[in-house]
Amino acid sequence: MTYNVLIVDDEEGIRMAIKRVLNNYRIDFPFLDEPIEIDVYEAESAELAIEVLKDTHIDIILLDNKLPGMQGLDIMPYINEHYPDIRILIITSFASLDIALEATKHGAFDFIPKPFTPGELKNAIETVTKQIYLNNILKDMDREARKIRFKFLSILSHELKTPINTLEGYIMMIKEKELGPNVDNYMDLIDKMLNKLDDMRALIMDLLDFTNLNSDQTIGEKEFLSLKNIINFCVDSQRPLAIQKSISFDIDIKSSLNFFASKNEMEILFNNLINNAIKYNKNGGKVIIKGEETDNSIIIKIKDTGIGIPESDLSKIFDEFYRSAEAKSRRLSGTGLGLSIVKRMIELYNGSIDVESKLNEFTEFTIILPKNNNTDKAIH
Repeated sequence: MTYNVLIVDDEEGIRMAIKRVLNNYRIDFPFLDEPIEIDVYEAESAELAIEVLKDTHIDIILLDNKLPGMQGLDIMPYINEHYPDIRILIITSFASLDIALEATKHGAFDFIPKPFTPGELKNAIETVTKQIYLNNILKDMDREARKIRFKFLSILSHELKTPINTLEGYIMMIKEKELGPNVDNYMDLIDKMLNKLDDMRALIMDLLDFTNLNSDQTIGEKEFLSLKNIINFCVDSQRPLAIQKSISFDIDIKSSLNFFASKNEMEILFNNLINNAIKYNKNGGKVIIKGEETDNSIIIKIKDTGIGIPESDLSKIFDEFYRSAEAKSRRLSGTGLGLSIVKRMIELYNGSIDVESKLNEFTEFTIILPKNNNTDKAIH
């Protein structure tokens, strides 16, 4: 298996240095049948890069922003339109937050400031290669009736290696008493370890939910439920997180919202949405939950007063493993699977979910679930 990398940089020395690093470089993960090899192409301007793209299949572009003629950021809309599967890594010595945000807005996968070491370059290539391979597997899952789900899970289990290695490092620091004999000196390390464990637990649970849903399996037995009770339960379970950010709840649910469904699935659904409404909210913000029913449907709205979602991201937020540039820049934890799980779960009940958002003001999700037979059975 070979991935083609295009270097777009007007400095010949930079192009040669990158070629030296990537030539004969092979990427190997435990879940691969064979290592991924890299073939390197180069162009000294954006205009020449377009010509290369017309003649050669390219998987990854290392794109300098400061180019003669058309700038790196200027060519990105063209690449996104004509070659949407290409992953772009921005490389520039003029590193700034504005350029990073602009590049991410145009679909850059990552941002590598010059000068960078061979190790940093290889790590970036390894990360983007892993994502390309993962996306290809997801496409194959649709085309081949998910026959390769096991390999998919193997890839995600590989993602656990980094936090495990981090935990091992922290544990060794404690074992060797590197901060002295006083246990209080290690409280910060212990907090970090607990956070890593929470992230790993969330990843594993999301993977299990995602796998079950994509095999069309119900998570738990279906029964008559009060969605009002489910939502209140989820709010109570998320309240400690809300208290940490001084976030209040405003809940207005008109009736029991009786529904025939799996309790486990409904708890997963609303826990995901309420957790997001807290995590992406502002300190001192509010989570507003409204529920009502019509003759044919149950309608639930969950709104936060948080950081909002850029308009350019709204069409992508339900994609597997997608995380917005805003979430990444604020270093908010997450697997990128939560909303894809929510959408898939709602679709299994023939429902729909829509989102409306304004940057730095609010995000509101509207869920519509069609009433099933016998949903008017009394539940209290």
